Amino acid sequence: MDTNRSTDISFELKLANWLTNESCFMEHYPIQEDIFELMDSIEVGGYFQEDEVEFLVSMLKSYLKLSFIIKKHPDKTEKLINFLK
Repeated sequence: MDTNRSTDISFELKLANWLTNESCFMEHYPIQEDIFELMDSIEVGGYFQEDEVEFLVSMLKSYLKLSFIIKKHPDKTEKLINFLK
């Protein structure tokens, strides 16, 4: 098990804790709908440069994928943790 030298808490434990927190958040907040709206407003708003828009949309898409995994397949989070190691 990998550990962080400064805290001696394993990566797997930190990731599991984070995924649990994200799961609780996603259960109580309509994050998927908000992400779609945010992606539209970022692309249309004209506040960001093209490379910034691409970066923000990429991050939001990744978070959206994660939200679908957590909401639709909560039993797969351990597999996700092993994949991210």
